[in-house]
Amino acid sequence: MLRRAAQWKPLLHLIRKGKGSRDSKNDSLARDFSMYLGRKDYSTIILDDQMQHLLSSARDVLLNSKNGLRHLATMTFGEHSPAAEDLLDRMNQITTYLRSYPPDVRVHTMDSYAETQDPTTIPRHQHLSSIPPWQALSVETRRTLPLEFSLSITLYELFQRSSTTNRNQSLICLFLTITIIHELAHIVMYTFASQDTPVKFYGNVPLKADAEKGEAGASLERVMFGGEVFLATPSSFTIETVDPSHVIILVATESKDNWKVLDKSIANLTDIVSGDWSHISNVPTQPFPSGFSLVKPKSSDVKSPSSPAPSSSYGDYVVWVPPSNIRGVKY
Repeated sequence: MLRRAAQWKPLLHLIRKGKGSRDSKNDSLARDFSMYLGRKDYSTIILDDQMQHLLSSARDVLLNSKNGLRHLATMTFGEHSPAAEDLLDRMNQITTYLRSYPPDVRVHTMDSYAETQDPTTIPRHQHLSSIPPWQALSVETRRTLPLEFSLSITLYELFQRSSTTNRNQSLICLFLTITIIHELAHIVMYTFASQDTPVKFYGNVPLKADAEKGEAGASLERVMFGGEVFLATPSSFTIETVDPSHVIILVATESKDNWKVLDKSIANLTDIVSGDWSHISNVPTQPFPSGFSLVKPKSSDVKSPSSPAPSSSYGDYVVWVPPSNIRGVKY
């Protein structure tokens, strides 16, 4: 559905102001996320109200989770155990940071669901590559530099298919919410931590014996959701070909032989999707479901839209609304 460029002017103005610098005014206002199509350039933005709402909701779930926000703040201190006052200050700093300076989001082909780039590899920060390591910059400086994470286009397409067909939308929104929170944890660690994540912070999947650092995103999943979260489809399908109604979520437990299975039939699904994850503790464990496989995107199987036709343009930017040739999407 096409809309006139004038309707996007406020959004594009914010994006233009945000390129390369931060505005210290109105920090108390929660800002929208900027979404881009492709790995490197900033010329094509994605306008998707549903995805924007999901990104903002995921941020709110994290910031309103006392246990989650406290754990994330604790991880930024590394091996040190912060005093209560310092921990509270850091929680407030994280809240202000994520509301005022949300990371950019890139949608492109990749072989994982999402990932957070090393800040020195972000195109607009190429001048920082000569400063090893990133932590050599002060926290005050890092907080002024826009960061970003990437989201798999195949996961984004699955979200689009579920939204337009109304098939399993709640479950897929839940998985995306957890994925976004996972990446926000990495964004926060890059911004506030002065050392790599200690090995004492990890999820349900054991670290390698020679691991040099932990996994902040997985550790946060374990605290907030009860375990690391995975997407599964019937074994004969991939994330690119599966009907959204056949997707399930698996939560790893302490025993590698037992999982918590979330599907559209579980009780309190609406509450869970809304961010009340306390209900997860009541989901019984069971062996890995027969006929299903853990899946992840395969970058070799999917191609990003090449030179996408602009829905409209404004100044130096092209606005891209997800096209109708995405399977199951109709506008």
